[in-house]
Amino acid sequence: MLPRIPTASLPTHEVFNTPPYIGDQDLWAGDAALRDWFGRLGDGSAAGRMAAAGKAFGADQTFELANLANRHGPELRAFDRYGMRLDQVAFHPAYHDLMRLAVAHRVHNFAWRHEGRG
Repeated sequence: MLPRIPTASLPTHEVFNTPPYIGDQDLWAGDAALRDWFGRLGDGSAAGRMAAAGKAFGADQTFELANLANRHGPELRAFDRYGMRLDQVAFHPAYHDLMRLAVAHRVHNFAWRHEGRG
C-alpha cells in the first residue's frame, strides 16, 4: 500500500530527518552479509528458495501485515457471553497471513527437512 504523500514543510518547521518511503525490497539480494554467511555455512542448495523468500518477505504488503499483526496482539477469550470457560486465543487475520507465507516458503520446518551443513 503506497502511503499518502506526507507533509514535510509545516508552518512551524521543516521535517528532514525521516527516511523516505522504500516500498518493495528484496531481502535476499539486498543483504550481502546474509548471502555471504549463507554461502559459508550452508551447502548452497537452498539459495533459490532463499531468493524467492527474500522477495516475498520484503514485499510492502508483507511489511503492512507485520505492522497490523504487531498492533493487534493476541487476545485472550477466557469466557463466552454466557460465562462458560473458553480459554481461546484470537489472532488478527494478518498474523495468519504471515504464518501462511512462512509455511509456503517452508520456514517453519526447514532445519528438520534438510540435513547437512548450515
